[in-house]
Amino acid sequence: NNYSGWLEVREGNNQSSSELTVHLNFDPKPELAREFEKQGGNRHEVINRGIQEALTSIQNLCEGKGGKVESARQGTRK
Repeated sequence: NNYSGWLEVREGNNQSSSELTVHLNFDPKPELAREFEKQGGNRHEVINRGIQEALTSIQNLCEGKGGKVESARQGTRK
């Protein structure tokens, strides 16, 4: 897998907030790309969905609204 990225943290509108920018480049090996397609979409959709679920889980924890968001893939495992 070939991946890279950068992260930027800036001061938010008040003392208790920050703005975060994350830029990721991810080029999976062909066999992993095929696995992503099996999960329901192209690799960009699957990766973006996983990142969004992770970010929502972090937000839930920080805001005291619960914890980890269960992914659709986890919900279908047996």
